Amino acid sequence: MSADARIAMVLQQIGEDVACIHYWEPQQVSLLLLMRLGLLSPIRQRIPSCSAHHCPRCGQCAYQADFERDETGNFQRDGVSRGYRKFKLSDNGKRFLAQRLKLERLVRDHPLFPLIASVFRQSGGQQASTLALAEAVLNAALAWSSSANGRTEPPPYTRFELGAYLQVLEDLGWLTRSDDGFTLSWHAPLALLQERFGAPAVTPSTA
Repeated sequence: MSADARIAMVLQQIGEDVACIHYWEPQQVSLLLLMRLGLLSPIRQRIPSCSAHHCPRCGQCAYQADFERDETGNFQRDGVSRGYRKFKLSDNGKRFLAQRLKLERLVRDHPLFPLIASVFRQSGGQQASTLALAEAVLNAALAWSSSANGRTEPPPYTRFELGAYLQVLEDLGWLTRSDDGFTLSWHAPLALLQERFGAPAVTPSTA
């Protein structure tokens, strides 16, 4: 199944409902990736309880109490961050389902794209290890954590989101993985790199 079809299938399943990280991540779907692609919008105010949107995991999910309120209207569990855990389909998500948005452009505009391109550039241009990519994501997350100071911007990248993003790049043919699974080769179209960075950030492999 193509990357477009896989993403469209998830968005169609979400539809007008609320999408929760704790329901979708066990199914190997990164909602943070879809959010940063612009296809989902986070619910950050008046976050519905799990029972209010009839989550299939009600009564089974360890995180349900984070969103349920007691008889006084207060959350049952205090001191918990609830932002960026529940989402709705965005306008761009609807355009994507109507086939009015190209996945390639959304992937190119994802903030992980320049980070990954820089790792390839530092590695010589054509190949990089998954370890180097994971380290770059960890450093970005640490930098975010040290500068956040309670701000409300999206959370840092996770290894799970990185893995999901790399899978999309592979599905598009922009990356290939070696037999050992630890070495990646870069094949992103040169035109996209030039448009994104103004000049080739890396020399794409022609293998």
